[in-house]
Amino acid sequence: MSLFFSLSEMYTEPWYWSMFGDGFFGNWTPKKFLVVNSVCGLSAADWDNAGYAGAKIQYGRFNFFTTTVQKYLQEQADAGTPELDSDGSYMQLAPSYSVDYSRYE
Repeated sequence: MSLFFSLSEMYTEPWYWSMFGDGFFGNWTPKKFLVVNSVCGLSAADWDNAGYAGAKIQYGRFNFFTTTVQKYLQEQADAGTPELDSDGSYMQLAPSYSVDYSRYE
């Protein structure tokens, strides 16, 4: 008898991202969510608590988080390993934090 199973992780856009994140991180995608969390040391649970007193994710920290992710994405692009988003396009943030992918276009 063979048993096999599959696991999948499903992410939904956190309410705090939908309120404020687009202006910093750009449109939410599952892949971008994972990159932001990885680069900034955040978790899905941190997003559940976002905005509350003592939470890791506060509106006032978005500029720092986004600048950190922009620097990471630019370093990846400059190293020849650009980060791709869920749809296969080069991962981009909001216009104020854009990543230069001109060497690939």
